[in-house]
Amino acid sequence: MYIKRFLLAFLLMISLASVLLLTSHYSARAQSDSNAASPGGQRAKPTPAPVYNVTSTINDFDSIFNPLQLQSDNLNVNLTGTGGAYGIYQTDSSTNVINRIDGDGCVGNNCDGSLYLDNSTNRSYRLTFNRLSGSGPTGTYSFHGHLHSVCFDPTGATTNTVAWSSITSSNPNCGMRVRVPLNNTSYALIMGPRYDSPQPTGRATLTCTQQLPGGSCVAWTIAPNPTRSSINPNPGVANLYTSRNGTYNFVGQYTLTYSVNVTYP
Repeated sequence: MYIKRFLLAFLLMISLASVLLLTSHYSARAQSDSNAASPGGQRAKPTPAPVYNVTSTINDFDSIFNPLQLQSDNLNVNLTGTGGAYGIYQTDSSTNVINRIDGDGCVGNNCDGSLYLDNSTNRSYRLTFNRLSGSGPTGTYSFHGHLHSVCFDPTGATTNTVAWSSITSSNPNCGMRVRVPLNNTSYALIMGPRYDSPQPTGRATLTCTQQLPGGSCVAWTIAPNPTRSSINPNPGVANLYTSRNGTYNFVGQYTLTYSVNVTYP
């Protein structure tokens, strides 16, 4: 009888010790996780990805006064006329314009240029469709759409994008996307290395025009790359796609000319 009581007491002590050990372990872990979330022991809120508001000037003519297919609305930010063949665009809540370098959230090297006029009723750009093949639209229209330009490795690789601020000379392996909502259809006119299907397109060249002493670029021009090469198989040509729910369907090929100056801030 004495031996049985001793064994029962011994087993009870082991059980209690196990419970206390587990409780202590999970309490310490929970406290550690909580402290790791923020210095004050409270869970930290996600840090928003940085964006950089910029000023863009869309030019209506090239340097030798040839009209460009992508043209501006010839307005200043305050909606007065510029008095010239160009328009100036900035982020402005009163006109619902967003103009910034953001791309994929400016995480790592994913910093691209974007001008959003989709929700603006005051600002627009003009585009002349010059069709080379296919059955898409022709003519000149004004659009409340958006422009997007992204650069890739200048050697021709398309796996990694290159931040605009890191381009201190020029990059010949960039893209230009023009969103054009027309007749209840959302189109995208695109030249760039990721949109060479089913027909190859041209490339855009991004050139740094102002560099800070620390090395970062803060002003750029973007225009079609005129030189045919292995990374630029079809200079000056873009593919037109219909865009629906993230799916692109090829419509035809078009020429695309443009000249845009961008400065930060």
